[in-house]
Amino acid sequence: MGIETETETVVRQPTFGLARGFTLLEVLVVVGIIAMLSSIAWPQWQRHVASSQQAVLVANIHSMSFFQESYKLRHGTYAVGLAGRDEISSTIGWVIESEDDTVYEVQEGDGSFYQVVAIDSDGVSVCLHMPSRQQC
Repeated sequence: MGIETETETVVRQPTFGLARGFTLLEVLVVVGIIAMLSSIAWPQWQRHVASSQQAVLVANIHSMSFFQESYKLRHGTYAVGLAGRDEISSTIGWVIESEDDTVYEVQEGDGSFYQVVAIDSDGVSVCLHMPSRQQC
């Protein structure tokens, strides 16, 4: 009383010439998402680069302030009216290590304060009222 059943084996034949890939719509959606994310990220990245360049300029001005303090101890006033690295270096002895095209200028003051303006080659600028280290 046994029931005999036949089992069929289904064998799939390989299909040649039918490649699976992305549809045009899928590719366009991915490109759109990437474009949207980059339009958000690019300005943030530029602001980050500019702020890091400003931080370098501020650090350089702070290092200059040590030489200005030394100059004031010797001469009674800060050195003012200095334009360019060579004039600053020959007057107060401040020499910066980097070889970039940043322009530094120690502007006029009354001898008890001075302003330093630094502008780098990318146009990023910093102005500090020294020795209080306040931005101009």
